[in-house]
This record gives sequence, C-alpha cells and structure tokens, in this order.
Amino acid sequence: MSIEYITVKRTRYFKEFKTKEYIAKPFLKERIDFKTLMKEWSIKTDIPEKKIKLLFTEIYNTITTEVPKGNYIVMGEIGRIFPDFKTYDIIEEKEDLKPEIIIPTLKFSPSLKLQKDLAKSDLEENQFNYRKT
Repeated sequence: MSIEYITVKRTRYFKEFKTKEYIAKPFLKERIDFKTLMKEWSIKTDIPEKKIKLLFTEIYNTITTEVPKGNYIVMGEIGRIFPDFKTYDIIEEKEDLKPEIIIPTLKFSPSLKLQKDLAKSDLEENQFNYRKT
C-alpha cells in the first residue's frame, strides 16, 4: 500500500508580490466513519463497542478539560495534543503589545515512532495528478 499524492498549483500573495508554486498534497481516498472503526476494533480486540466508545468519550473529556488550562496531553506512542491559537500580526510596535487572538485551536504532534512508521510508506503519484486551485 502506498500514499497517493497530487500536484497542486498554488498562488501566494505577500504584500505586492505574487508567486506561483507547485506543491504535493495527499490524495485522500475515503473517509472512514468512527462507528466502522469501533466495529473493527471490537472484532480485533474482543472488547465490546460500548467500552471502546466509553474510552474515547473519556479521552475527549480529558482533552476538553486539560487543554484549555494550558496543559498538553501525551498519548503514548501516538503523539501529543497541545493548545495553540491563530492571531493577527502586529505590524507596528506599541506600548500594549497584546495580539488579538482569533481562534483557539488544537495541535497534534506525532511521536517519533509514528513518524518513522509512516515514513516507511511508499509514495505514488495519482493518475489524476494535476489540479488547479
């Protein structure tokens, strides 16, 4: 199995400059539903689906209570989840350098083991390779 990609033309604007570049993006094949995953995990592990759902509910509750406090969560060999936010840039220096926060977000940082396992995947160019954006 391999990860397919497509080449996409992207235009970047920076002040008065406009640049065009071609980047590779993953070609996403199919969306896997959470219920389907729970059924597969239940079959593989002989753990009832309700217990698997309870586990993910607790993970969700932990994320929603600990991350807003500024804590980050280490998920073992998967990686870590930590708080982040998007802001407007401050162009000129003022006495009050408080940036305006637009959206609080979550970031996921995969562990080295997960990164190495994914790096073993082959890359394959998709037959419908070029797409304009």
